[in-house]
Amino acid sequence: MKRNLKGNYFLVVSFVTAVLFLNGCATKNIAPISLEDNPEHHYNQGMLSLEKGDISTAEAKFQRALNLDGKYNPALVGMSLAIAMKSLGRAVAEHRQIDIEQALNYLKKAQRTAERKYERFIVYTTAIRVYTSLKPNNWVRKAEAAFQKANKIEGLALERIPYYQQKIAASYFMGQAFLEAYQFRKAEDKFALVLAQKPQGKWHTLANEEYKKIQKILRAAANATIGKVAQKIAVKDAVSRMDVSALLVDEMKLDRLFSGRIPIESQVADREPEFTPIDIKDSPFKIEILTILKWDLRGLEPQYDESSRAYLFRPRNSILRKELAMALEDILIRLTGEKDLATKYIGVDQSPFPDVKATSVWFNAVTTSVSRGLMETKLSGEFSPDEYVDGASLLLAVFKLKNVLNIY
Repeated sequence: MKRNLKGNYFLVVSFVTAVLFLNGCATKNIAPISLEDNPEHHYNQGMLSLEKGDISTAEAKFQRALNLDGKYNPALVGMSLAIAMKSLGRAVAEHRQIDIEQALNYLKKAQRTAERKYERFIVYTTAIRVYTSLKPNNWVRKAEAAFQKANKIEGLALERIPYYQQKIAASYFMGQAFLEAYQFRKAEDKFALVLAQKPQGKWHTLANEEYKKIQKILRAAANATIGKVAQKIAVKDAVSRMDVSALLVDEMKLDRLFSGRIPIESQVADREPEFTPIDIKDSPFKIEILTILKWDLRGLEPQYDESSRAYLFRPRNSILRKELAMALEDILIRLTGEKDLATKYIGVDQSPFPDVKATSVWFNAVTTSVSRGLMETKLSGEFSPDEYVDGASLLLAVFKLKNVLNIY
């Protein structure tokens, strides 16, 4: 009975949403209050707001554009993208489903009404992004179809697409779609197309960062198969402490490796974490985190929280590069038996890194990680100790560590 009521409620809400959507599109156009109060201006500002992650402002801008001209095609597809991006933060499945239906309704209307070349290009390119955000059934195939349509448009007046600016924008977002689908070779090809574009434009810098990310992933996968957990972590811009725990335990088989370094079996069997932090109770990687805590891995220790007066693991906090360096050094020391690694570089006169002092508590671990090829510096030689670790760098570091230790 409860299931039927829930299903009926969902149908009613979906119906009301569809009615509101249709009524909203049929609203009579309002008069502008200034020269800048026009659909094109509000659409472009809405797209820029989405770049900043300000979805509510973007929705308001797209709605203003539609209030001024209910048939203004770019604002329709812009609204579709805004709602699709908003759906990513939904915790309740029913709410997310409503967003999906509403976003697809806007997209369908935009596709039906796109007549001019610039309108079709904006719709098809944005559709790639909508499908990538929503991930409906066969979403990659749908994104590819939209890309092909955008790519076939000839004689496109670039001044009519001031946000996307270049036709190559479609290739950039198709690359993003392939990256989200873990089709790394196809993503590499699309970003390479953007990088080859002359003159360099808006999407070149972004494509270059994604291209470097993929190169790291492909280097890590050169001699091994990347598992599902590793794939999901690899595409992240910043990885959490629980992500690192999962990758070390799943890919490195850290528990088995560390256990093999203790000759007395009873010591291994009896080894348990000193305590279980309260904040990992609902973590999807609770078991992996407990394994890390069991072995007291440096860089991933619990941290004292003043407000709760307890030591917390903070599983969703992004890990810093200096913290990862500490963890990698600790693994090297334990598995190679080179205990002098912990102090090998302490006392040197000058740091090779302009942003890491030789007296820093992290200096030895950073130097060890870089000298062993586990982590990389920037071209300037900076290590960027306080920057977050991205997924591709983490994946490459772990797979390099496996090679260093000859672990397969």
